[in-house]
Amino acid sequence: MISQRTAAGLAAAKARGVKLGNPAQAAANKAAAQARAADLAPFLRKHPELSDRALAAELAKQGTVVSYMTINRARSRLGLKG
Repeated sequence: MISQRTAAGLAAAKARGVKLGNPAQAAANKAAAQARAADLAPFLRKHPELSDRALAAELAKQGTVVSYMTINRARSRLGLKG
């Protein structure tokens, strides 16, 4: 019942043209992701043959703990995905 009211309320807000979320926070998140991708770029370019999981494991050995999805998204942002 609550989910139905929530969905209806969000649909009504969307119909009125209300923007949801925090644009400033979204911009900050995007900038942080771009910075992380830029930090990882040299390593990713040096090891293009490794999988996302292998890259994450190699970085962990060097003391930089990132998930394989972080690697995957960084490759996408940098245009390194095949």
